[in-house]
Amino acid sequence: MRHLGSVVAIGATMVLATMVISGDMAALALTANQSDGTPTAGTPSPMAPDPANCLVEPRPIEEVRDLIGVATPGAELPRPVFPRELPSGTAAYDRTVAGVTRTIIEVVDCGNAADDLRFLALYSDIGLARLGPLPAETFVVVADLATPTAHGERSVIAWITRIELLDDGRAGAVVAIDDAIYETGPSGDVTIRDRVMYVILVQKGDRWLIEETFETVVRDGRGVDVADLVGTPAP
Repeated sequence: MRHLGSVVAIGATMVLATMVISGDMAALALTANQSDGTPTAGTPSPMAPDPANCLVEPRPIEEVRDLIGVATPGAELPRPVFPRELPSGTAAYDRTVAGVTRTIIEVVDCGNAADDLRFLALYSDIGLARLGPLPAETFVVVADLATPTAHGERSVIAWITRIELLDDGRAGAVVAIDDAIYETGPSGDVTIRDRVMYVILVQKGDRWLIEETFETVVRDGRGVDVADLVGTPAP
């Protein structure tokens, strides 16, 4: 694995377990959501996160290893289990939108910085546990010094939209990254589109941390891309 982007690719397809949020956490998130402003749809404008803005305190490597878990040599990685529907909530207010957007941008900042331990600091404990277990050699690479991605190769956020407060106190958002996905139709025509995912975050203190991400839901045994369910927001 070159850097955390590879870990994230694994994590995005890991098992989606059910999380029970405590009443206190749900109340905290609801208070933050209602504290000011009016519902905000999101940010459809392209954003080019800067590795220099990856400033979150890094997670200790020992903590990362303990939370993700080390796979037994030769063991298969967990098979992905996808949700049947996108979560549904109420439109988030300004403070929640700002906090969620801040985290998503900094995640891409740290991905572009190839700074694994700072990137992983933007995941909740449960979010990290969903990434594993991973082979032992992964954690040696994760601990290496970061080399930022070259300017022309950095990921860009195409848009963030549908930032919502979910019933369990977590927040959800639809995020499009400009990592191109090439699709070939029945007639051989090729469609190029952004990578679109649904991100679920949980509030911890003054930050929102990533807990789940997925790009596909499964209906009647058939995978449906999040991109096809949400479309593209108006400019």
